[in-house]
Amino acid sequence: MSTLLHIDASLRPDSLSRRLSGRFAEHWRDQHPGGTVTRHDLAADPLPHVNLTQAEHLMYRTASSDGEQPEEVRRSLRLVDELRGADLLLLGTPMYNFTIPSTVKAWIDHIAWPGHTFDPVEGRGLVDLPAVVILSRGGGYGPGSPRADFNFQEPYLRKVFEFIGITDVEFIAAELTMFTGENSPDEQLKSLGERSLEEAIERVDKLAVGR
Repeated sequence: MSTLLHIDASLRPDSLSRRLSGRFAEHWRDQHPGGTVTRHDLAADPLPHVNLTQAEHLMYRTASSDGEQPEEVRRSLRLVDELRGADLLLLGTPMYNFTIPSTVKAWIDHIAWPGHTFDPVEGRGLVDLPAVVILSRGGGYGPGSPRADFNFQEPYLRKVFEFIGITDVEFIAAELTMFTGENSPDEQLKSLGERSLEEAIERVDKLAVGR
């Protein structure tokens, strides 16, 4: 039985990143009628920041191993188990202030622990699964654009996933989303944004086949 770990992060329930990730998940369900979807809505149900108790147990290993683990430690371990037990990770996230939402960073902090998702001695990741990351961006930050160096969204996700062993990652980005729609302030940018969305939809439909 296949398992899809589906994570959304946009504050808006009708956001573009949610619509695109939902479209991919729908295709995935069609192809895996007996499969399981584990979903986290990080905007509706955000994770708390990692705290010292978790760091002492999972990072520094200074806490006693006797007795029952604190709930916040068990929460992180459950999230690690979800990730390592999945067959595919699907992440839909907008760009906020040139990077990922803090809720996605919090999820990453909960799953990135030595000995669980990466080996700090050998310098290798311990997670082996493919990922599809769907990105939405209000402006244009693609290669060659005037603000390409403002894009701390895709480069960060690519590196942090690589760090924990997820190297088979497909990124799908829809850009210029704030310029699409009936009230667009710029017709040229509206056209480019609509084209970006069309290409993103095409990639979602194509990548979903066989995943």
